[in-house]
Amino acid sequence: MSPGKGLESRIETSLYDLVRGGFSLSGREPNCCFLNLGDGTFCDISAISGFGFDDDARAIGITDWDFDGDLDLWVVNRNGPMLRLLRNDLPRRKHFVAFRLQGTRCNRDAIGARVELYLPGEKVPLLRTVRAGQGFLSQCSKWVHFGLGDHQRVEKLVVRWPGGEVEQFTIDQVDRHYRIVQGSGKAEPWTPPVKNRSPLARSPLPRPKITTPPRVLLPYKVCLPEFPLRTERGRLTTLDHFQGQPTLVVLWASWCRPCLKELQELKRHHQQLHQAGVRVVALAVDGLLEDSGSASQALQMAQQWELPYELGEATSEGIERLQLVFDHLFVPREPLAVPTSLLLDSQGRLVVLYRGAVELQTLLADIPLADHTPEELLQIAFPFSGRWESVPDFVVEAHLAKQLVEDGQVVLADQYIRRYKARLKKSPFYPK
Repeated sequence: MSPGKGLESRIETSLYDLVRGGFSLSGREPNCCFLNLGDGTFCDISAISGFGFDDDARAIGITDWDFDGDLDLWVVNRNGPMLRLLRNDLPRRKHFVAFRLQGTRCNRDAIGARVELYLPGEKVPLLRTVRAGQGFLSQCSKWVHFGLGDHQRVEKLVVRWPGGEVEQFTIDQVDRHYRIVQGSGKAEPWTPPVKNRSPLARSPLPRPKITTPPRVLLPYKVCLPEFPLRTERGRLTTLDHFQGQPTLVVLWASWCRPCLKELQELKRHHQQLHQAGVRVVALAVDGLLEDSGSASQALQMAQQWELPYELGEATSEGIERLQLVFDHLFVPREPLAVPTSLLLDSQGRLVVLYRGAVELQTLLADIPLADHTPEELLQIAFPFSGRWESVPDFVVEAHLAKQLVEDGQVVLADQYIRRYKARLKKSPFYPK
């Protein structure tokens, strides 16, 4: 790889990390609005104009939305709110004129037409061009709008249509909208349907609270990297040891009250869960955090409660790998917390994730999902029904393998790629 390509890859990775982390790509720099003072200089009026939001703005659409003669702005943001209407409510003391062009011998929207407006006493005409796009993923109105200042009369209008045809028009009045059809030779006044529109009311835009869904049904089954753990007797093994039937993996800590409540609830309904065909594996995370006690003490407490399911200790390697999976599944990234439970199918693939204590009835309803086909799971996971033109094939495993390589865990990445080779081959990342 050339130095240029290496730098490009690192920049791409850094931007990707910012996006996944929920950070602002603009560093929360406010939007800017500048006033043309008419003498070759500009004044920053971002704050007093109401334009200076600290959004991650990406596109702007300019249009006279309410047809009152001044221009309003639609702003599209990468973060929320993703769409803002900035309506121009300043008192209009100046004049305007606007035109909508329709081609007959060129394209119907007259894209590419140049409009020249000549004003009395002005040597240089005002120029506008009809465009199909004027910014990043954005398009302004096809109305050609001219601000006239104090001028109350137009000398002439010249339209240079795509293809070279030139037409000249007489404009009788200002502060009007006109429709111009190629070859007609005249500008027809057009009346906006303002009376048929409901008035737009201002609405507050409070910052929404970020909430984490307690239950996440994935639209695909995720193959987890090797998850090392210690059994109740201290033997080092992996989650593969529990394959063969649906398994609920519960991550808990002795200092976590919701965890203890969840464990007791699962104990009370152990027989019901056994009949439903699900195995419960409770892994203590004590000892992985500072001042959190040891996992052995947590297991002793669990033994005193006579918990009727598999007990063990989570390892730092296992938690790090699970965090890697979560970082690729959810935006923004959030650190793993307890209680967290994972419903795995008989092959150890992640089907449902529970953030917080899982409720028994929810768990019982989800257990059959472990046996669903990918097509069935995809239909159930989406909040609305419909038909697929082509069924998407999510290959999140390719991103996980790539991340393992970038983190220097080459041996683990090699094992992961070999194990899920058939699935990884579906991804464009596989050759890398």
